Amino acid sequence: MTVSTISSWIRESYKIELHIHLEGTLNIKRISSLAGELGERPPRPFEDLFKVFSLPEFLSTLDWICGLVRKESHVRAIARDFLDYAKTQNLIYVELIVNPGHWKLDYDELFGPLNDEFLNAAVHGGPDVRILPSIGRSDSSSQAMALAQWCVSSGLSALVGLSIDGDERNGSFSHRFAPAFSLASEHGLPCTAHAGESSPASGVVEALDLLGVQRIDHGVRAIELPELVGRLVDDEVPLNVCVSSNCNLLYSSIEEHPLAALVEKGVLCTLGTDDPEVTGLNLNHELQRVSEYFGFDEKQMIQFQQNAAIAAFCDEETKALLTEMITSSEPRSH
Repeated sequence: MTVSTISSWIRESYKIELHIHLEGTLNIKRISSLAGELGERPPRPFEDLFKVFSLPEFLSTLDWICGLVRKESHVRAIARDFLDYAKTQNLIYVELIVNPGHWKLDYDELFGPLNDEFLNAAVHGGPDVRILPSIGRSDSSSQAMALAQWCVSSGLSALVGLSIDGDERNGSFSHRFAPAFSLASEHGLPCTAHAGESSPASGVVEALDLLGVQRIDHGVRAIELPELVGRLVDDEVPLNVCVSSNCNLLYSSIEEHPLAALVEKGVLCTLGTDDPEVTGLNLNHELQRVSEYFGFDEKQMIQFQQNAAIAAFCDEETKALLTEMITSSEPRSH
């Protein structure tokens, strides 16, 4: 897909992103620097590192990349890299998905420095970046529960909920994950799940029924089940959609993507990048592409951002502030 010049309004408007993985934000410069420091050879030449042809190959590549992050100074460096990226996109609020299964660090070593860097940035007028720890679908029930237990007892101010990601074909919503999500919910942590991308529409149903999540990451294959679409609309379940990412792994062209149909039917959708360094795009590019390909006007593009404020896992006061900021950046009538 190609994209024209980014419109000034998209570039300058305030934005929220709820579907973005820390693992997919490490840039080649940082990766090559870490690899050089450790004497590690990449699985492919750096210029081809993200040329992958399957989800398992992609996840394996992420394991290698994240395995280069070995100490606190590395974690702080990638946190600051992300904050720099967020500023270039005029992001005011982010819920950053982080799956500890990809990293060679324990929970405190990984999440503690991230929390510190993100809170320090927010205090000094930077973007408000929250952390969304994520269970991996290949995890055991005990591994999932261990992460959930750590989340509810961590006390980290930036930690905002619990997620599950990975290859949805790996028994993604078996009952082995339900106790972990139940524990999180009992302690007031909202939950989300990747579903309806590498799993069919039934994966979305299982995420709602077995895990009790409040929103769905991807979820685009819900369009295959009309009664599920009706349920999403009636229950106001948000879908955090990543169009370009879906077109890399699921749809052969953007013409096949159901975003416009989901919006037309009244599903509350937000827009994200998923793994921006992997797909070679940023949020500004993604918004421009979506606007151009689907013919969405400025009003609808603003609505996606307002939807994100509604879907965010932060408190109501923060939601209201985000909505006010988004509204203030609306383009004026010509």
